[in-house]
Amino acid sequence: MRRMRFSFYELRTTDLDAAQKFYAQILGWEWQSSESGGSWLCGSQPVATATPLSARARERGAPPHWLGHVAVPDVEGVVSQLTALGGEQLGPVTQSLRGKVAALRDPQGAVFGVSTRGDGPSPAVVWHELHTTDEEAALKAYSALFSWQPKDTLTLDRNVGPYRTFAWDDAGKSVGGMVGTARDPRVHTHWLFYLAVRDLDSAVQRVRTLGGTVYDGPMVLPSGDRIALCADVQGAVFGLREQTIPIHPCSTSS
Repeated sequence: MRRMRFSFYELRTTDLDAAQKFYAQILGWEWQSSESGGSWLCGSQPVATATPLSARARERGAPPHWLGHVAVPDVEGVVSQLTALGGEQLGPVTQSLRGKVAALRDPQGAVFGVSTRGDGPSPAVVWHELHTTDEEAALKAYSALFSWQPKDTLTLDRNVGPYRTFAWDDAGKSVGGMVGTARDPRVHTHWLFYLAVRDLDSAVQRVRTLGGTVYDGPMVLPSGDRIALCADVQGAVFGLREQTIPIHPCSTSS
């Protein structure tokens, strides 16, 4: 059975030219233009795409953001399951180069996409973090939809509650976590994606130099990993996670 996992990542932005240059300089990615926007490559391997944020989304108040898409065999089936769980379909199912595609909102309000075609594991995204109002309910919902499996329960801050890590399947290692930070009214529910860098301090400095924002970090996790929470010049939020062992060619220069 094919793993149902985040299979590609899309930056929806208000300035495509500025965004492609920003991430290229931060992460060493190469840009390839297309009719719909473009994509970044690490060597010859796709790592992410970028498209203009639609006028409809801007009218609804959506800021520039990263959107993760889960590869599934049956888009309509997932839509039906999600709505039964209390989630929402955002617009119609469409047909694209990635097969059938749908944008969805989970029961706690976090937006994600599903498609019938994926690029496989991205070499750039190394952690997937859901900020939600109810991490237990969220984990049950995503487990029901995609068979993701709970792994460890960590306590990072007593005001936040437990941090629940998960894997794509029973045999896999942890690939992300879910945490109840959105119980704080100042935090909205969302998926946050962490991008791999070799030298976090250097990458954080480049974010600031290029006009981006560093909200938090560098900080050290209980695991010993170092992370930072950032935003690009247009305001799209992303994480950086230091990888002491390079996992792809681009990470060696970041």
